[in-house]
Amino acid sequence: MNRLQRMACFNLIVIAICLGLCGGAIIVLVLVIGLPNALAGFAFIGFAGTMLISPFIFPKDKGSVSFDERDELIQKRALLAGFAASYCFFIGVCVITWLIVGIDGSVSVNMLPVMVCGGFIAYELGRSVAILIQYGRDTSA
Repeated sequence: MNRLQRMACFNLIVIAICLGLCGGAIIVLVLVIGLPNALAGFAFIGFAGTMLISPFIFPKDKGSVSFDERDELIQKRALLAGFAASYCFFIGVCVITWLIVGIDGSVSVNMLPVMVCGGFIAYELGRSVAILIQYGRDTSA
């Protein structure tokens, strides 16, 4: 398993833990204090920032060549998949918000950072899955 694959696995584990904590906190808070105040459970999304330290946890290998043209092409495709996932996330959030709130409704400004964090998570999820799929397709290596 090379560095990109290890980082992708780490990112998927962090995303799963963050979404699990966030969902669990929201469910518990809905049962305890009700829905409007239960949105404080989104604070666990902040743990997704742990993905930013993955380049430091998995440093580059010194000595031999560990990143060739194939790895570069895989990373470019994975970046494109990540951007596509975040774009689809933002379109989905906008449409769902419009359907829920309606034409004359408004959205609290406090939800905007949650949307940005969700877009980041969608980007990393799409990128990490694309990396693992592309390396998994080639069995000759």
